[in-house]
Amino acid sequence: MIIEDSSVKGEKFYKYQSPSKVEKQLYFNNLVGIFEEYAEAAGIDINEVEFDFKLINEVNIRVDKRKDYYMIFHETNLNEVREAALTAFWILKFKPFLIINPSGNQCELNINCGFAAYVILSAAREYILRKYGGDKNFAIDDEEYLQRFRYSLKYWDLSKEALMMIAETLCENTVHAKGRQK
Repeated sequence: MIIEDSSVKGEKFYKYQSPSKVEKQLYFNNLVGIFEEYAEAAGIDINEVEFDFKLINEVNIRVDKRKDYYMIFHETNLNEVREAALTAFWILKFKPFLIINPSGNQCELNINCGFAAYVILSAAREYILRKYGGDKNFAIDDEEYLQRFRYSLKYWDLSKEALMMIAETLCENTVHAKGRQK
């Protein structure tokens, strides 16, 4: 959380206050819980996955700082879709999830790219269901789009803002496409 303060001369400045240990543990547990949902859906054995607490904590701090940045400098609260996109961005950068091979070697196996896509798509789905209502089984079923989306997460150099725009556009285009099908 960013705290506003004033210098002796009366000038404003901002100082970041890191989350408490309890908040860090809650965030870790929440993200790992979402990862476990992803692992089950993707057929990944959760017992072969290593979670890096320090990197997951860094994801939390970076998302928290950016939320404050948008509030202070853009007077904008981030909705859950934008926050999910930020989380995905930092997952892609820090790669906090590793699959451990039976031989003891670590390899990424694109697990972080898949999870980043899952985070964005899950947030988009929940946002669409909450905002527009609809079937609980609603899913983004354009496989060609999903393949291009995963490819872009793996190979393209996307900024935080680009991922937020992609996630929001995904929500709006999905809703409009669903409306056209009726």
